Formats: sequence, C-alpha cells, structure tokens
Amino acid sequence: MEIVLAAFQRGFTLVLLEAASYVRFSMTLPTSDSIERKDGVPNGAISFASPRLRENPNFPAGFYVRDIEGKK
Repeated sequence: MEIVLAAFQRGFTLVLLEAASYVRFSMTLPTSDSIERKDGVPNGAISFASPRLRENPNFPAGFYVRDIEGKK
C-alpha cells in the first residue's frame, strides 16, 4: 500500500486490467525466467497496480506483464 500511496503522490494512477494486453504488445520487455520472487512475480516482469476486481483482500490488486522466451 505504501508504494501505491507514493505513486499517487507523484501523479500516477491505477491501471485498468483491460490495459494489460495493450501494454504487453506495445512494449519490448526483457525475457523473463520462471523463477518467482516471494511476492509471486517472475524476474523480468513489470508490475502494475490496478483497482481490485473483488472486495476480497486476498484477491490481487494488480497484474504483471512479461516476455517468455521472446514470445508476445
């Protein structure tokens, strides 16, 4: 939550989940591996904060995009 608050203070906003495919296909990303960090995001992925789709606090409030073996 601290990261999201800091982003808001700098003028950033949440990214709608529907934007994920546009972001992925418009960016050149480094190829990622399948090794996940403790937050569940693979190395080389770019994370985005998005509005929660459900009220459940255990449901993710964001998404990540990555390139697997050079494939979009």
